[in-house]
Amino acid sequence: MQKDITWHGLAWKSEEHCEIEASDAGIEARGSVYGTTEDGTDFEIGYVIELSPEWEVQHVLVNDAKHEGSSLDLQRENDQWFDAEGMHLEEFDRVEYIDLALTPLTNTLPIKRLPFTNNETHKISVLYVDLPKLELRKVEQCYTKLGKNTYRYQDIEILDFTADIVVDDDGLVVVYPNLFTSVVSVE
Repeated sequence: MQKDITWHGLAWKSEEHCEIEASDAGIEARGSVYGTTEDGTDFEIGYVIELSPEWEVQHVLVNDAKHEGSSLDLQRENDQWFDAEGMHLEEFDRVEYIDLALTPLTNTLPIKRLPFTNNETHKISVLYVDLPKLELRKVEQCYTKLGKNTYRYQDIEILDFTADIVVDDDGLVVVYPNLFTSVVSVE
């Protein structure tokens, strides 16, 4: 499977292009997102996320094209995270998911991996990458399956932030109310 998707930011001016290739060996998502944050900061971020065939995060590479040398290289092995120098990031042990700010792509990861039944809520720990700052922190999020292709996302840190997101049959976000819209093409 190969899919190309473009997301347009609604809350702030942004555009993202993402290519997803899946094979028996695994899945690779490669994207670039550029625009202006709510505070007026221009950004241009490139990323590569390598996943197992079951959508489990294995490697994440993020580059800030606006600031040369600003990058993040994270490896996940045996339920532990390591940086580019191989340093164990202990505070993220047993954190299975990653959330890259400025992109709805990473909402797909829990949607693909969690064992949902309708109206069942899953609370998960996530390694959150604050973009374009490239700052890491552990956060809690909730996902609830509302229907065949609709999921409620709740951010535990930002009180009262809830969004009922709609995904395509592959779990990719097509509507993220007030934040993103998309165009998907399959090859």
